[in-house]
Amino acid sequence: MHHDDDDILTRTVVVGVDDSEAARVALRWALEHAPADTRVSPVITWSAPIGAYPMPAPGMPAPPAPEIFERAAHERGHRGLAGINDARLDDLRTVLGRRGTALADIAVDADAVVVGARTHRGRALLGTTGTRLSKAATVPVVVVPDDTDPDARIDHAVVGIDGSEHAERALRWLLERADPATRITAITTFRIPNAPADLAPSVEVVLRQAAVQALDRTLAAVADLEGADRVRPVVLEGDARAVLTETECDLLVVGSRGFRGIAHLLLGSVATSLISHPPTVTVVVP
Repeated sequence: MHHDDDDILTRTVVVGVDDSEAARVALRWALEHAPADTRVSPVITWSAPIGAYPMPAPGMPAPPAPEIFERAAHERGHRGLAGINDARLDDLRTVLGRRGTALADIAVDADAVVVGARTHRGRALLGTTGTRLSKAATVPVVVVPDDTDPDARIDHAVVGIDGSEHAERALRWLLERADPATRITAITTFRIPNAPADLAPSVEVVLRQAAVQALDRTLAAVADLEGADRVRPVVLEGDARAVLTETECDLLVVGSRGFRGIAHLLLGSVATSLISHPPTVTVVVP
């Protein structure tokens, strides 16, 4: 059931599709969280296997033409769309290229690009596709694990903060789209390095203060946005990946890059890790 007040997506959304359950869940999630006037564009990418076009030996049949692989991908995409009827869906597009970079190119003028991630042994996996996509995309990338309930509301959203411009953009993106009833938690982390026993307490104080200051700066920068006053700030000690992965929420939003330093949270490697192994529906904002 579509909830009009729970639309996190807007304008045009590109969704990577195929005939997998992960892709179908991602498409259904996109349709559930996009308003009535949004265009949802399903895209399937294809490429020919390495060595697919060798010169045939005398008397041997010619290798398959590129159109064979394109047609196979197109049919696979249509299988994935079977049974999903929605007036907001555009016609399926079949695009030549690696999945991650090709989707990023197609989505350059969209509001977001949405892809699914399969779950293996209780953990969602997107792998190299997520790495390529997060590095190449100029719009937010949304990764939906295949164990997600696409019809569920977004009751709690978490955003990772480190005081950087990218973290601020991530929080702005969320505030501009989240339903007023959605709880929003902004989390900053810090890690305590090895230190002499007599200095350890002071080191922790300095690191915690730096994390608090980074969080305060970001909250002050978005104070003009509606709903900014409902953001709950949280500072936790620990590894950013582990803290964000273990925090229960319906939506996790992070910036694609961050600061290096004593208050660091979201280095590019953290965003890449989260999008490759998303603990829940995860958005990386460039």
